[in-house]
Amino acid sequence: MKKKTENHNPFSAADQARFALAYEANAAAFALALTEAAGGETRREPDFALALFPYPHSISGIYLPRFTGDNCAERLKLVQEIANQQKKKLTFRIGPAPQPSDLTERLVEMGWRKAITQKYMAVPLATASPLLAQLTHRPTLEGLNIYPVEDYATLYQKRHPRLGEINSAKKRCLVEAYQRLSEQNPRQHWTFLAELDGKVIASVGLFLHQNSLAGFDLLVLPDYRRLGVGSAMLRHIAQFASERGASLGVLASSIEGLHFYPTLGVAHTGAYPIYSFTR
Repeated sequence: MKKKTENHNPFSAADQARFALAYEANAAAFALALTEAAGGETRREPDFALALFPYPHSISGIYLPRFTGDNCAERLKLVQEIANQQKKKLTFRIGPAPQPSDLTERLVEMGWRKAITQKYMAVPLATASPLLAQLTHRPTLEGLNIYPVEDYATLYQKRHPRLGEINSAKKRCLVEAYQRLSEQNPRQHWTFLAELDGKVIASVGLFLHQNSLAGFDLLVLPDYRRLGVGSAMLRHIAQFASERGASLGVLASSIEGLHFYPTLGVAHTGAYPIYSFTR
């Protein structure tokens, strides 16, 4: 049986549709920006976007598909030609936009397989935000220091909770791409770290697109969970986002997050399938 926190949703159907489109657009903008910063290949078509990161990475794939029954076969043929040329796994994100009813069947026929169902969540970031209201009354762990990374070279000395030791070409490529994104004006991407007693114990990535701020890869090291670290980071970045004009926070959620985030006023607003293809 699903927990009530996952099912509770205070938002209207119109709001949920708006949140879904904002999440999809933000995910696509981030994938394209990071791929370009890493020296990868991107492509923007009228009815889809493509990101090809230089190394195997989950952001490589098709975003914002807007196929119709009239052009579906032709556009999928183009997508398949691109996929066949790649030696790394690609994903095809079937977002909330209307699609031909047989799109998934066509993908399966071409060799694509359903990988996961991406669940996404959202919360308004206005002054009366339920997230900010809930977080304001949560205790902060004494001595916790939360800050944005400005010089990503420090990650070679400070072990990043998600990336670990920066000891591979792919990780070095990511760090360099993050640095380039941090130097863009206007800036859209930030990595926040949380330190306690000089040790990095948590991290989260942010990407600002239009009026939405996406949070991704929030991770607290196991020994420091259930101490209020995640809540403190969310409070910090929610305030950070509001100060930069973001009126909506969106994020992809893990299974654990589906039960944690709703206690803070973040609602599970929907899901969509992601298909993968490996040559």
